[in-house]
Amino acid sequence: MKSLYLRIVITTIFVMILSFLIAFIGSNLYYQHLLKPFNDQKITAMAKSISTFYEQNPCNDSSTSLPS
Repeated sequence: MKSLYLRIVITTIFVMILSFLIAFIGSNLYYQHLLKPFNDQKITAMAKSISTFYEQNPCNDSSTSLPS
């Protein structure tokens, strides 16, 4: 027969691991379904604005932007 102490420790560890897994899966699902599309749109818009900026302002002399 296992001691009460061992049962409490095993139960505590089991609850902690189960809580971790539920929180991890829940937060991952929340990010993937609600936040990721919005973040993708922001990053795409930023990349397009950077691309447009460099197309409108060509810099042929790389020595001005790259220190040696």
